[in-house]
Amino acid sequence: MKKIIFLLSTILLLLSACETDFDVTGDWKEIPVVYGILDKNDATHYIRINKAFLGDEDAFVMAAENDSINFSDLTVRLIELNATSGAAVDSFELDTTWVTLENGIFGDNGNQQQQLWKTTETLDPSRNYRLRVINNYTGNVVTAETPLVKSFSITQPSASPQSKISFIGNNDAYSSYSVKFPPAGNGKVYEVTIVFYYREVMTNAPFDTTHHSISWKQSQYVADGGESVIQINIEGENFYSYVGSIVGAIPANYKRLIGRGQVDTEPDGNSDDHVDVFINVGGEELYNYIEINKPAASGVLLDKPVYTNITNGLGIFSSRTSNSVLNKSLSVKSVIELKAGQYTSAMGFFQEND
Repeated sequence: MKKIIFLLSTILLLLSACETDFDVTGDWKEIPVVYGILDKNDATHYIRINKAFLGDEDAFVMAAENDSINFSDLTVRLIELNATSGAAVDSFELDTTWVTLENGIFGDNGNQQQQLWKTTETLDPSRNYRLRVINNYTGNVVTAETPLVKSFSITQPSASPQSKISFIGNNDAYSSYSVKFPPAGNGKVYEVTIVFYYREVMTNAPFDTTHHSISWKQSQYVADGGESVIQINIEGENFYSYVGSIVGAIPANYKRLIGRGQVDTEPDGNSDDHVDVFINVGGEELYNYIEINKPAASGVLLDKPVYTNITNGLGIFSSRTSNSVLNKSLSVKSVIELKAGQYTSAMGFFQEND
């Protein structure tokens, strides 16, 4: 019985390896496995291309052989297309590079390096992009095509220092805060992340300070294409409960200061850089790929269909983008709740002027 090994990458970063194996029978066939997620904001764009391979030996032994997973003679090009007519407008060839990683099986004689193809060309968000990979040894041609996810604005929170994020209402009860933005062109799946910052400061000499942050991802929002505005509601009580579940009791001879301590917009001597808001957006093909490959909710192993938009190969070629609003201040009442509320009063949060 033979095994076929697909060496996959982490989709959003393209920097880590994992293995999926299943039993097959039949003759060997060249099956390139391609991963490329384009982001028009990136200075460098990477494409990962590996072999799916057959063999009777132990999978981990075979995967450590360079010629088992890496191609030696490929021409990789991005072709810029008119989004309406599909006509080619421009094209550029990608260069080979190697990226050193900490973990995985790379087939590079133990050097912990992953082979990638890269370009520093600027991508045009009004164009579509076709990936074309030619194996110069066998003549095999692999193609895929994607539009780019376009830029989008964030209407709430605004970048204005006077606009604060509030999780406590006028009646001093928990309230929700809404992140609002118009949909991104060609965007399908949206993920909002709130990052809360604080510092731990020694209260006696040498007054050392360590910086900390808590990232809180919200549930994904999947667009249906009919939205004019997307609104993600963040429940205030959940924010405090989450912070309280992450931050432990305050160490002896320390106090915790809210914020990074770099921005004071009032100015009143208190830091106002409490929270950053990040929004990541993925294209439809990326969303479909993640949905097909995510773990089953029941935890039961299921036979899943193979999803790919790669012609004459496997993998995914799609796009993403992101936007953010940085250095947002929590409202006065929201800060008071951090200091004295039911979930975080034992955490020892202060402001500089307390």
